[in-house]
Amino acid sequence: MKIDNLQFENLFKPIPGNNPTRVANDKIRTSPFHYVGLLVVTFPNSTLEYIGTATIIGKSKEDKESLYLLTCAHNLYSKNNGGKAVKVKFIRACNFPELPFPEVEAESWYYPDRYEKVDIPNDVPLRFLAENLIQENIDLDYGIVKLKETVRCDASLPTIEVKTDEELSNKKVQINGYGWFNEAMSHAKGELTGIQPQSLLYPISTAKGASGSAIMDQTSLDIFGVHTRETDENFNRGVRITEDVKKQILEWM
Repeated sequence: MKIDNLQFENLFKPIPGNNPTRVANDKIRTSPFHYVGLLVVTFPNSTLEYIGTATIIGKSKEDKESLYLLTCAHNLYSKNNGGKAVKVKFIRACNFPELPFPEVEAESWYYPDRYEKVDIPNDVPLRFLAENLIQENIDLDYGIVKLKETVRCDASLPTIEVKTDEELSNKKVQINGYGWFNEAMSHAKGELTGIQPQSLLYPISTAKGASGSAIMDQTSLDIFGVHTRETDENFNRGVRITEDVKKQILEWM
């Protein structure tokens, strides 16, 4: 199934020495890829569908089923497109044209109340904005999607985890999502090279469509952050899972 009228800007952020690989069809049903999916979103001012990435998460490491997806706020709210999304659906483990799981519609979606005031229009280059405005946007750019149907897995689900600066320094992480190969899943990995109080920096290549991807440990299902946007330098950045962020996410779940 091809998503009709897909609005996709092929804006790459290549990092020297780091190119994502396409996830093979025989791997798409395995961990961690089968927890990841394509988020398809419609906004008030358009019938076009926009893509992003979301990850199934549990409240605890014992959970094997969930109604909830972790993503970024700018997948769910767009100042350019009329505000809060009016329709959201999730295609788990989408690896177009391979679609191993049925599409699931979302019931509701949440992001921080203050995010709407700091949303950056998608036609404004970051180099034209003050660093403090960019940072405030990144700090609040996370969200949760609640599905209409429970997603069940054979093993424990990924969970959001709060780690110290020392634990995160040079941590080996992975980002699995969309955009680099359009609606087929990409896999990229690298190290966290910048640990800030509310955000993470990493030299991992992404493209539009990867927004909302979990910043996940390479050897476990621990999630340390949410990928949000590129920068004008050789690293990308995302929201760090802090105690406050975790508390808010769990309140939505």
